[in-house]
Amino acid sequence: MAVLLASGWADEPRELASGFDTLVLSLRGVASRKFLVSLAEAKEAARMVSDLVPFQFGGDEFLVAPGALARHTFRLQHAWGVLGISDSDRLPVVRFQPHAEILHSFGPLGVRDWLVHLVSSQIEVSSDVVSRVDLHADFQNLNLVSGDVENFVTRATMNSVHHSHDVFTGVSFGKRSSRSISARIYDKTEEIARKGGTYMFDLWGETFLPDEIVWRVECEMHRGFLHKFDITTLDHLLEHTGALWQYFTQEWLSLRCPTDDSTRSRWPFDLRWQRVQQASFANRVVQLERVAASQVRETAEKEVPFLLGEIMRWAAILNTDSIEETLRTIPSHLTERLAAKGWDFAEQQRQKRILMGLIS
Repeated sequence: MAVLLASGWADEPRELASGFDTLVLSLRGVASRKFLVSLAEAKEAARMVSDLVPFQFGGDEFLVAPGALARHTFRLQHAWGVLGISDSDRLPVVRFQPHAEILHSFGPLGVRDWLVHLVSSQIEVSSDVVSRVDLHADFQNLNLVSGDVENFVTRATMNSVHHSHDVFTGVSFGKRSSRSISARIYDKTEEIARKGGTYMFDLWGETFLPDEIVWRVECEMHRGFLHKFDITTLDHLLEHTGALWQYFTQEWLSLRCPTDDSTRSRWPFDLRWQRVQQASFANRVVQLERVAASQVRETAEKEVPFLLGEIMRWAAILNTDSIEETLRTIPSHLTERLAAKGWDFAEQQRQKRILMGLIS
């Protein structure tokens, strides 16, 4: 049973950050016919080779895929996210989902301004539409346990409890496939250890204590749900973020302290949850340079073991007995291979960075 504690207790939950973790933004407007024809040609080229092909517009580099992005005809990969372009009058012409790192670096308005500027040379933009948003709030000292799950009151019809090596790591509410509203509460530090994302340590700042769990409370809201609140544009969303969080943490999902009352919705809010309800949504940002540095560090940690294994295999083949001697033999072999395939090393490197989402 959750215990109701007096306000101001020594270990009360401490907010580290709150804001937007996912934003899918669409743009209404008209694309130039020449631009759409160029995209169609690039997509056909991608189909012919069953691979991504390079494409440039707006002064930036993209990779065009052989397939579509949901209902958008053209799918373009960019280092900052995934871009969809539609040639149908029934859909917004642009759909863009930035990587979380970019959203945390520039904020939602910065992302929108960059996107509008990027496409403006080929698309006359009339308005933006929010297709999806994930709001989050990160806390330490929230001290959730598996026994708390039974004390949540929710409008969701299902939940899923998550464990890792028999340790409680979170709970999900609702179905993401409903494309309406769903939620997750989970150990963010455990996820970072598995998937990366150490730039979050910079976002959390000096109040983050590395030895303590960070619990993330996250709500995923789609366009159909947002329309119920008359939220269509990004400006509307920013204006009503507080109201959305209030609805989510008071009406849709809440952690309660059980009483003898048979009506669970009349149980008092757990004080830990009251801290969640009070999330500031200050939308802190982290410097892009720090994000890029963390990407390099994390990627190197993953790739070096594989790279070392391949170099050792190469050393065994050539019977070289030092790293320096082994590495000196590699350039000539790689140059021959690139020439045989007709590849340019610099171009291949740029494409890999886009695919890996590495920030320049």
